[in-house]
Amino acid sequence: MFTLVLPHCSLNNTTSPSLQKLLRQARFQAVLCAPSELYQRYLAWQFKPNTILAVPIYQQMGMNTTQLVDARCFELNEQEATQYINALNQFYGDDAHFQLITPKIWQLTLPETNDFNMPSVLDIGGQTDAMYRSEQQASAKWLQFSTELQMWLHQSPLNQHRQQHQQTIINGLWIWLPENSNITFQAACLVSDSEWAKFSPIKQTINFPKDFHVLQQQCQQNHIDVQQMTLFSEDFVAGVLTQNSWATEEKWQYWEQHFFAPILKDLNKIQSFQIVTEQGVWQINAKKWYLAIKKLFFKHSGSKQ
Repeated sequence: MFTLVLPHCSLNNTTSPSLQKLLRQARFQAVLCAPSELYQRYLAWQFKPNTILAVPIYQQMGMNTTQLVDARCFELNEQEATQYINALNQFYGDDAHFQLITPKIWQLTLPETNDFNMPSVLDIGGQTDAMYRSEQQASAKWLQFSTELQMWLHQSPLNQHRQQHQQTIINGLWIWLPENSNITFQAACLVSDSEWAKFSPIKQTINFPKDFHVLQQQCQQNHIDVQQMTLFSEDFVAGVLTQNSWATEEKWQYWEQHFFAPILKDLNKIQSFQIVTEQGVWQINAKKWYLAIKKLFFKHSGSKQ
């Protein structure tokens, strides 16, 4: 079954006409889960034992609120990330070592084991009480290390450069030990725009397409059955976590034109597919869809006679 996974996307709030039509004939199964669980299940990621991850974050403190977003919500290229890591390694010396996995996901190695069993960065983004809740369960070493990083980043010339160029500064690193997925999702091919897909053992032979027609062409060229594919997109993450309704609406318009409308048009070729979010799973069967449309058509035609 063709599977479309959209983290942080509320289908109930969609403005896509084609998606609305599809959802009317979909069978919904409520399966509430945290964002990290969604990533674990459909990317089936695997980490080496005792891996410590460090993800750049931006947090803004207000009088009564706190907004925290991770690097999925702002630009950070490999050159910039490498500069941050080199500077941090020079600062910490033998006390800590940072390593680039992807520009937005780093690995931390410490000389001794530390209790960094914190929530995943994927589960705290955008939440106003994220820092408060984390500090309630954080170890003293985690709090000390996190504070040191914040102080260093505050004085970093790299952040001053980003600020001068109107880029989101990095004023913290979220550090935690990720859990491996114990559920293997059966997908022959994974197509994703997420840097977290790097940890997935699922075969990735196709670049993320600009639209559904390109995806179909790529599948044909690589002899891949669309029915065995998972399309995992973070397109809605930044708009939702930053509470930017304009950006979210722009994404709905793009997906309507480039994905949902073509999927609706070619549903008979897809046969069946499912859309997955943190709220649950919507399954659409092409045969049942066309039977419902046919029934509606004859009912409408009969009413005119």
